[in-house]
Amino acid sequence: MSVDPHAQHAARVRWRCTQPPLHVARCGDASQRPAPNTPAESVDWSCWLPCHACHGTTRVMCPHCDGEGVLPVEEHFVSWLNEADTPAGPVCAWCRGSGTEACAECQGHGYLPRWNQDEARQME
Repeated sequence: MSVDPHAQHAARVRWRCTQPPLHVARCGDASQRPAPNTPAESVDWSCWLPCHACHGTTRVMCPHCDGEGVLPVEEHFVSWLNEADTPAGPVCAWCRGSGTEACAECQGHGYLPRWNQDEARQME
């Protein structure tokens, strides 16, 4: 009795689509990440990694003002500055003068799921 390999593959794909990824089954989804600034000894490192972009701090340097909090301004544009702006230049509208913004890579959580190589092989 021969078994159709295409039918077997289709059955495996259908089954996989109904199952949560192995990481989610073991560690929970992204909504169950450790809270920002969680002490390192409280984090399950088998499930989570510090974000590579913000190194777990949840914030990154603002790319619009290069972390200065103010936008560079030329002398001939000084006339249109308002009172809320600093002498160094207009306050950056993206970071509101803080020089940092929430990390887009981890959505400001500080942690990313760890994808184990064994799990990745099993999902193939």
